[in-house]
Amino acid sequence: MSRGKWLVLVPGLLSLFVTVRADPWDDPVRVLHHRSGRDCGVCHDTTFSLAGTVYNDYQGSQEMAGVQATLIDSLGAQPWTGVTDSVGNFWRYLPELPGKYLPRAGSLRSRSWHALPGLKSCNACHIVGGNSERMFPSDHTFINTENDCSGCHHYPRAESYALLSTPGRLNGTPVTPPVVRDRVIIGSNTFYFAPDSVAITTARPDIFAPGYYSLYDVLLSTSQKYGFALASHYDTTLYTHVIDAINGNPGPWWFHGIYQGGSTSENNNQRMDAWLYKPHSTVAMYTVSTVLRDSIIREFRDEITTWKYYRSIYPDGRTYIPRVTFRVHPSDYHGNPPESDRDAWDRTFSDVMVLPHHVRTTGRAPWGIIPAPFQPGVITSLDVLLSLRDQGLLNWVEFAWFEKINHNFLQDFYVQAVGADTFYTHASGSQGFTYTTGYNADNQQPNQRILHVHPDIHQIYVTDFEAWQWTELGPPYYGDDSLPSGAGQRDGHTPSPGASALLLNAPNPFREGTVIRFSLPRAGRIRLAVHNLLGQEVCELASGFRVAGAHEVPWDGRDALGREVPAGIYFYRLTMSQGVVTRKLMILR
Repeated sequence: MSRGKWLVLVPGLLSLFVTVRADPWDDPVRVLHHRSGRDCGVCHDTTFSLAGTVYNDYQGSQEMAGVQATLIDSLGAQPWTGVTDSVGNFWRYLPELPGKYLPRAGSLRSRSWHALPGLKSCNACHIVGGNSERMFPSDHTFINTENDCSGCHHYPRAESYALLSTPGRLNGTPVTPPVVRDRVIIGSNTFYFAPDSVAITTARPDIFAPGYYSLYDVLLSTSQKYGFALASHYDTTLYTHVIDAINGNPGPWWFHGIYQGGSTSENNNQRMDAWLYKPHSTVAMYTVSTVLRDSIIREFRDEITTWKYYRSIYPDGRTYIPRVTFRVHPSDYHGNPPESDRDAWDRTFSDVMVLPHHVRTTGRAPWGIIPAPFQPGVITSLDVLLSLRDQGLLNWVEFAWFEKINHNFLQDFYVQAVGADTFYTHASGSQGFTYTTGYNADNQQPNQRILHVHPDIHQIYVTDFEAWQWTELGPPYYGDDSLPSGAGQRDGHTPSPGASALLLNAPNPFREGTVIRFSLPRAGRIRLAVHNLLGQEVCELASGFRVAGAHEVPWDGRDALGREVPAGIYFYRLTMSQGVVTRKLMILR
């Protein structure tokens, strides 16, 4: 391995000999001192692809040695990791790793994606006091790889990644995770469950991946810890565990499964051993009438009988749902602001074939940084929407990852938009899509407006129906209780001459090429990119400064590497100082 001595001349400072490793594939450089905290790009350009200084706080009080620095890609892999030297610096030459990553220093991970090599000098933005005044809201753990906020902060409240700021210096101080105390309630008795203090193996390894478990598993573990008697058995005709007695009381028993933000008034007809445990959960056991318990048991048995029949004739794991309905009716302009493209529509689909899409499946989910609690073959309510999209009955099914919502723990995908050729409706603020589902009878959850079991974790075998509806629980904009100035009714609304516009591409659909047109009310920086249905960027079509007025950008249907992209639905997204606008296009092959 070659090594050499560099003489670094810094005006006004002592000249320093610095030992570097010339091999670009080797570990991070160890230096005696190398201007900690300074923007690496001032003195260096092509000699590094990632560098920075890690401190013990955001104020840069003291450099930290021995802190692990890591890059995390969209699949959760760590293509590079290194350790800071004696003065807190790390350095790496990474010609093989252009792309977008979530950097991590110690236990603190960035919440926005960093494009390399463009953002290679961490010290350029991570300065004392931060690089601007606007902070990423605390509930936002991370967003999509494009750092595009418009999925939730839709028109006209779209936010720009350029407005976000760093909190200060790179901070390597370890973070102590909060203590989670969940509850198991049986009658008037409350037992507390600390997930980090016990090792739980799920009773349903056919559903849950290693490390994940159900509310039934929580109940079972709590009974063992506190010593109350729990009698239960697994019924092969129901595909679930049935509670026979608690402390000798035969009940009949049923349960409330309550995620953070829920309430004990929510009854349900779901299987407890298929209900995914999440931190800040409550399991409340209560007695019910024999009539109610028997009706739920009967639904389970009929459902499994039908599911076994499908499995016997369809080896690909498909199931069928007789009826899937949509009733999407945004109200007045408070729910349907001008230029928001929120359409009102009703649709009913019959005998819908549903296949698993592995959105949250261990080893198969396309987002490695997102928990994947399920085994292959598990079907969820979200698979119903994705199957409708596969069959061409829906063109759009968009969903976004939420760590929290309204300050409550979530860790789920939330359906953001649904549409087809003649209609399209997106969610934002406190308005969006909720659903119910069940077998033989409507879901027994009394408050149909509130959804606490999100569709990506609601495991199903067969259901008689799945019904989606539009729900308005508050204003359509996050962080604003009123409409923006000048907003009016959508009907008859005409954009002002100074408004920006992203027009439909033409031709659309197309085979060989298309032209995307947009106009700007004033000069400024823009970025136009194409994305696939997973939100992954296919290619960048234009970026940089543009003058006010009309513009045209051609696209030949090829990705960033010049390869023809497959036929299907794509989205083109224009990012500008006025916000972010997205439109759909279709390629035929």
